[in-house]
Amino acid sequence: MRPNRLAGLVSWLLLVPTGASPSVGPVDPATVYAHAHAHNDYLNDQPLTGALGHGFTSVEADVWLDGGALVLCHAMRGETCYDDTPGSLGGPRVMPKRRLEDSYLAPLLSQVGTAGGQVYPGYSGRFLLLIEIKCKREEQPVCPADQPVDTWRAIEQQLSRFQSEYHGPGQLFTGYRHGEKHPGAVQVVITGGYNSQQGTAGDSVRDHIDDPSSTRIAALDGGASDVTTATPTAVTPLISLGWSGATDGGCVGGGLTTAQLAAVRAAHDGNYLVRIWGEPDCPRRADHTTDPAKLAAYQRGREAAWTAIHQLSDTRGNPAVDYISSDHESYLPTWLSAVGWVK
Repeated sequence: MRPNRLAGLVSWLLLVPTGASPSVGPVDPATVYAHAHAHNDYLNDQPLTGALGHGFTSVEADVWLDGGALVLCHAMRGETCYDDTPGSLGGPRVMPKRRLEDSYLAPLLSQVGTAGGQVYPGYSGRFLLLIEIKCKREEQPVCPADQPVDTWRAIEQQLSRFQSEYHGPGQLFTGYRHGEKHPGAVQVVITGGYNSQQGTAGDSVRDHIDDPSSTRIAALDGGASDVTTATPTAVTPLISLGWSGATDGGCVGGGLTTAQLAAVRAAHDGNYLVRIWGEPDCPRRADHTTDPAKLAAYQRGREAAWTAIHQLSDTRGNPAVDYISSDHESYLPTWLSAVGWVK
């Protein structure tokens, strides 16, 4: 084993959380999929590592500021984390209380350090880490006024700490100083529905990220209105649009509205990245059916949606969508390979 590879393994073993499976050297999948987004990746048994093993180039984690720690949960009741996403058969399932730094930041530090300054060895394309701010507990249905900004500050502090601990080529995270972008191996994007919530000081996560005098790491996930108002890509590099109208538990049909389709095309013309989420993606994580007919129907539903997304073009005739979202680690890469949509 080469000395730098040994050093990377030692650093990974020191950083990996108890109970997780360490990786020897950088994860190097056979194929890297430039258009694959791992939606709610933190709900999988192996957050990040499974997505990396399948060549995803974008992953998503939901975080709560809980006693000063950033924990990965979809919902919280008291001190317990739950997966209560639609399609959770048998009701919400209790999830281990993992931390953002253990499951994502430390492994990315090791991965980039041992892969030559990139997430994947020899891959110079972009890699996104979406972090969604959560703040409404079951027993506290209103998000506390300052919680989103406090959570964003905690995220920035952790990102800055890991940025300073990285000593490889380039830098670990893309950063911004006075509106100027400094590319890194990983682009962090804050997503979720609370980024515009005003705190007691009259500010919001969006206000802080949109401050041209700021020095920060994370950018903001945008929507159709950001395309219309031409929000700078240094603020909202990514435009995310939700699929709607799917039936049979969200497993079949649906699509984008006329306004969304216009936003998709305009976004690419404005040099934003575009992500589609919420399209049919069955079976759900908790659906362990082995019924061949049901599985075949699920496959037809998700692949029809992915085909429709793939066929969208911008005004220059290029694919108009950059990322398709999936909860599953194998279905989307298999389909992307089949249609030849890899780079």
